[in-house]
Amino acid sequence: MMTRQKMFRLAAAITPMSGWDWDDFESRLGEQLGCEVRCITSESFDSGEITGAALRTGGGTAIIVSPANVSDAHRIHIAAHEAWHLLAGHEGCDQNPRREAQAEAFATTVGTLAEGRGNEPRNNRALTAAFGAVGIVA
Repeated sequence: MMTRQKMFRLAAAITPMSGWDWDDFESRLGEQLGCEVRCITSESFDSGEITGAALRTGGGTAIIVSPANVSDAHRIHIAAHEAWHLLAGHEGCDQNPRREAQAEAFATTVGTLAEGRGNEPRNNRALTAAFGAVGIVA
């Protein structure tokens, strides 16, 4: 089982340092996973129906998919949520309530860190709204 402190360190490790940058996020997450990571959007996903997915290709690349019809802040949240499933080694689509709660807490923490690391710290209300107020406390 992963401790809150380890989850917080992982959130800090994958969160871009100067505002949100998808290439930086993919690179940082790839370092933690030991593989290439790609974040993509899909017109086939509708927010609320299938909010996101994480999978690995036969070649080992990790792919995070989010709906194309969501805000940037929501897409970041979805990517961080799915990143947690990859980091924790979750497989399949079991919708386990505990795993989902952990993924949500992790995503909230990444969002909070991203908001604080931006060029204008704590001013991005869209991120705050997407991530909520509860995250992981180290």
